[in-house]
Amino acid sequence: ASRTRRSRCRTRTTTSRKRGYRRSPSRQASEGERRFFNLAAVEELGRGGRLRGGAAGELVAAAYTAESAHGPRLARALSLADLAHAVALVEGGDLSAEDAPALLRGLLELDAIPGEEFPWDPALGDAFNAREAELERRVGRSAAGWLSAGRPRREAFRVALRLTARAGVLGLHDALVDQAAALAAHARETKTALATDYTYLQPAQPTTVGHLLLAYAYPALRDADRARRVHASLGASVAGAGGSAGSRWALDRARLAELLGCETLVEHAKDAAWQADVYLELLATLAIAATHQTQLGQDFEIYASQEFGLVELADAHSRAS
Repeated sequence: ASRTRRSRCRTRTTTSRKRGYRRSPSRQASEGERRFFNLAAVEELGRGGRLRGGAAGELVAAAYTAESAHGPRLARALSLADLAHAVALVEGGDLSAEDAPALLRGLLELDAIPGEEFPWDPALGDAFNAREAELERRVGRSAAGWLSAGRPRREAFRVALRLTARAGVLGLHDALVDQAAALAAHARETKTALATDYTYLQPAQPTTVGHLLLAYAYPALRDADRARRVHASLGASVAGAGGSAGSRWALDRARLAELLGCETLVEHAKDAAWQADVYLELLATLAIAATHQTQLGQDFEIYASQEFGLVELADAHSRAS
């Protein structure tokens, strides 16, 4: 665990079972400090501590608004990340008996709010700050403050982004497998139906309709295999890694991974904090799959034209020009 003073965790929590006391994770600023720093009623991103005054309007408009816009899509995964962290704290015996039920109750209440209906407020900071403020409003600062115990604010985003991307690539995989299966089924039905294979829109060789359809099924299967591999890579959990040099809290990372449905761990803390290659692999997978879908769509558009008349699109997949 890192002992560095430059930890990006906002927590100032200290526990001691021997002494039997716990200092509040988020210290209440004194009235003198509030007058000196001219703080807003709700603190965000360290304001009230190291940062003086409220966020500039340009910062809110240029950064926080853009980050908060991703809140609805990340809401479910952010909720799972927070719940897993809270459960790990409870199971580790770190949370006090009075705060644990309140924290879990508040997190479950947030989880029940649809992402599109959650009060994302860019003035508070990013989506995590909006969730933190709403949680504090519901359960109070003492319980809500534990949400940042042992992890930097950005860890929740790293976990949520990974979970969201993993769910999306699984959906892509399943869609590609379904597409390949549908093409194969039509290919079996038309394996003896004669057709013309075209190159550069010119008739080239005799073939069958089934043979032509399978030309789109095999790329879809390769794309599905790439999606499966990316899904497995995203299954390495970054939860509990803490800052780039680790966490001061002895969180059970294997238990966190289990709670989040992950199979393995990103072992190195700094690698967990800044890992980018898995998202490049995801982008490459999406780009290749989109290229193959474009090829299929382009060919079907030609086949459906009056000049060719080989395919007739259903009205549900057509529109008037």
